[in-house]
Amino acid sequence: MKEFSLIVFLTFLFFASSAQVIPYQELPRPASKPGTDIYLRFESPGDEIIIEDGYLTHQSKNYHHEEGYATAVSSQSVAESVPLDGRQLTILKERIASSNFYQARVTSGSRMGGEHSLHIRTDQGENRLVFAGNPDYAGAPPAYRRIVDYLWQLIIEVEQ
Repeated sequence: MKEFSLIVFLTFLFFASSAQVIPYQELPRPASKPGTDIYLRFESPGDEIIIEDGYLTHQSKNYHHEEGYATAVSSQSVAESVPLDGRQLTILKERIASSNFYQARVTSGSRMGGEHSLHIRTDQGENRLVFAGNPDYAGAPPAYRRIVDYLWQLIIEVEQ
């Protein structure tokens, strides 16, 4: 029994001294997630999409009609705080930069189709485009269309 106690004691002593020999090493910190500086808010008569801190939220607006007139609006959460990966955020940031979004201005539009807005803020700048009308027709700035097209691609990706 004394031998067993001695073996346990020596084993404990061995492991305790081994732990002290290994110096503390700080693990490498992961690089910050690209694109977390993007704030994007897209609003249309039927949808609201927000990208903030690398998360995407999609709300669908439902109009309730009485006698041909919209009397109430309710929203349904389609995607709530879905994390976007680095690739998706990098592509979005590249699209924003390459489309000259910060210099874009709305030059025309009509009230047909409702109001659409796109507000983007990054470390590169900030701009808000408000477009009255259907953005599928002439008048929507190319920067607006390019970014909104990619937003719908993201929605399809994350909602599958």
